[in-house]
Amino acid sequence: MEAFQRVPSYGFGFEHFTVNSGGASGLNQVYAGGVINLNTSVTNRWDLRVQDIAGFGSDLRSFRNVTDSYQADSNTLTASVRYLSSPFGSPGYQVALTGAYKDYFKVDNSKSYGGALTGVKRLGQGFDLVAQYLGQWRGSALAMAQSSDVRYEQTVEVGFVFSFDATINQHLAPRRTILNQQHQYVPN
Repeated sequence: MEAFQRVPSYGFGFEHFTVNSGGASGLNQVYAGGVINLNTSVTNRWDLRVQDIAGFGSDLRSFRNVTDSYQADSNTLTASVRYLSSPFGSPGYQVALTGAYKDYFKVDNSKSYGGALTGVKRLGQGFDLVAQYLGQWRGSALAMAQSSDVRYEQTVEVGFVFSFDATINQHLAPRRTILNQQHQYVPN
């Protein structure tokens, strides 16, 4: 089992993109996010995940196509509450409720709201069954650019996930003796 931490991960960053249109000197993104554990249980964990992404540097004031919606100045805020059941210290299942909001600064009628309900059940070592319901509402300008004027969209997805962990160069261990490195006689 892992040790408990109230804030197990957080981060922030800045990215600069050079594109051929929309921004004279390129586009910029500033982002920050993190995970906060809401309780101290390792087997029945509740956590909150948040992320905010602000993009700027574009002169776009309207959407001509879907590509413009990725280049326009915007702010995206996402939050998710997740319950993770880990009986015996291994993942059993998880359920998450996610909400998101996106606002384009210079484009009128282009806000977007969304939500998702996600469930994951561990089937075996590295195999998961995933089901997700997604709903998204778009403002009229964004709906015309992204989805032929579909303002509210719903999606249900079901799938299998395979994930694996790989350890490469396991033979490179703390140097004690050549014999230990070759045969692992002394545990690390």
